[in-house]
Amino acid sequence: MNDQQVEAATQAKGLNAPRVTLAELKANIVDIELVKHISKSGQVLRWAVLTARNGFAVTGRPSVAVSPENDNAEIGESVAIDNATSELWPLMGYALKERHANQAAGRVEQSGAEPAAPRTVATKGSPFAFGLSQRVTINESGEECVVIGRAEYTTAINNYFVRYKAANGLAVETWWTEDALSAA
Repeated sequence: MNDQQVEAATQAKGLNAPRVTLAELKANIVDIELVKHISKSGQVLRWAVLTARNGFAVTGRPSVAVSPENDNAEIGESVAIDNATSELWPLMGYALKERHANQAAGRVEQSGAEPAAPRTVATKGSPFAFGLSQRVTINESGEECVVIGRAEYTTAINNYFVRYKAANGLAVETWWTEDALSAA
């Protein structure tokens, strides 16, 4: 079964528990580079390098025709992309499982940063301090972000899903608690 057939069968059976969908996988790929190499024997090898939204790059097995005369760029590139895509599935599955485990344990992802000491008093059930599309600053690092989502809880303080360019140059989307952010 190819990816499209698996997705169709999953939907047809009404299997809707948390999973990585084909649409999510494709949306996570922001760049595709194709690398072509001709070996000394004349065989043409092609790799696809897929770059995900978070800047991580992955490649799969190369495509190669046994006889150089059978090499076809369109087919070879398609196979290389499929091979690289198959390497991205388990990485995205792991990330999804990690998010669910953190949510179940009541943790908020912090992109490797330690939680900031509270600078504002935020209590559960309080109104949102920041609006969607508002620019905010991460107190601990000083990095500026844009609020792209938010969550309100009856048992915890508000959380904000923000997008920013981290100090290492990578694009990051992650959740932060209200007390870890300030208006920019």
